[in-house]
Amino acid sequence: MKDRMNSTSNHIIMKHKLIFAFFAATAILLGCTSKPTNNDSFFVVMKDNKWGIIDQTGKFVVEPKFEELWNFDEGGLALAKSDGRWGYIDKSGEFVIEPKFQFAKNFAKNGLAPARVNENDPIGFIDRTGKYVIEPKFDKVGSFGDDGLAIVVVNGKQGFIDESGKIIIEPKYLYISNFDKNGVAYMKDGGLWGLIDIKGNVIVEPQFFRIKNEVYYLTPFSR
Repeated sequence: MKDRMNSTSNHIIMKHKLIFAFFAATAILLGCTSKPTNNDSFFVVMKDNKWGIIDQTGKFVVEPKFEELWNFDEGGLALAKSDGRWGYIDKSGEFVIEPKFQFAKNFAKNGLAPARVNENDPIGFIDRTGKYVIEPKFDKVGSFGDDGLAIVVVNGKQGFIDESGKIIIEPKYLYISNFDKNGVAYMKDGGLWGLIDIKGNVIVEPQFFRIKNEVYYLTPFSR
């Protein structure tokens, strides 16, 4: 009887040890294979003159190895510069779009980003695979806004394109702002400022020396 009780007790102890070992191994495995998620906060930091990305605990999720670096966008890609060229990395810190661009910017919410390969090339828009979906033909550009429009510059004049690359407002203004929530933008023509609607119709003729509202005018960039 005593031997039977000892055997049963040993069996229970062994079973508990096996269960504990299983959960311990699972916890270690999950800890080793955990990856950053969209719920994490990320911060771009410099260390030893190189840029990396840490999470909210201070742990590096992208080691500091880049000349320049932007934070992750909503799609989980970050603009990174290596050997003088821009590309895009994922949350593992590896390039998913090779660094081949002389100029590039973060992806907009529509998944398009302005880019050009060489300094004197025109600028187009690439998708998240690095493929041009709007052919390079612009001197300068702005990023796409929530209205699906982007400012472009051709021969020194500004206008708008849509997400297909179609010209919505001909590049004919010296300066133009982004549209506000009511679909109104201001533009400069002949040295004076006026207003246009989102279809390009002039609603206030250029007649003002200066003009502004909460949408500051955008002079498109070039690097």
